[in-house]
Amino acid sequence: MPLKKIYLNEKAIGFVTEQLTKRVSLDFDIFSEFLTKSKLEIWGYFTRDLSEEDLTEFQYGGKFDGGTEDEVINLLENYLEKDSQNRWMLIDVDGRTTYPVELKEVKGITKVFYYKDIVFHILFKHLEMFECIQLTFKFTGSYPFIGFITKFSSDTERRMLSNSVSDEDIKSIINNISMIIIGAYDEEGYLIVEIK
Repeated sequence: MPLKKIYLNEKAIGFVTEQLTKRVSLDFDIFSEFLTKSKLEIWGYFTRDLSEEDLTEFQYGGKFDGGTEDEVINLLENYLEKDSQNRWMLIDVDGRTTYPVELKEVKGITKVFYYKDIVFHILFKHLEMFECIQLTFKFTGSYPFIGFITKFSSDTERRMLSNSVSDEDIKSIINNISMIIIGAYDEEGYLIVEIK
């Protein structure tokens, strides 16, 4: 069944902002400022026609005939392949920062660092890109699912790998985001936020 790409823009910005700033303790001003100053396009893949009410009830599922995860993963794979500086990162909202970072990693797929009480995963590129991205969806996708494409310097990467990122590193990571993926519709679908 062909998927429909439907733009939700201003109808979805409140949900997106809530997920990013409240659900995962990202309550520092930089994220709100980034969203406010950026030109955003918010859309999703849908498997059937839905009323506007169904499209904008982001918390509730039962709206899909089949999943859209493969299409979202293909989209991410294309973003990563078109620019070698692009990196896929996820927030593990069920993560506990009291464990050693090595215990939180998706073995052979992600590296982990902590910032305050948030667990971040970074995908390190592999030949089987689709399968690696898919594993990040399965093993770091606690509700709500939040991942993003961003860029960062080699110095920031070094601090990530030593689990010693600074506030400035986090600001830089956020300010370089080009796409955000947010689980929606009771985690049956995703909202894609493109930063233009």
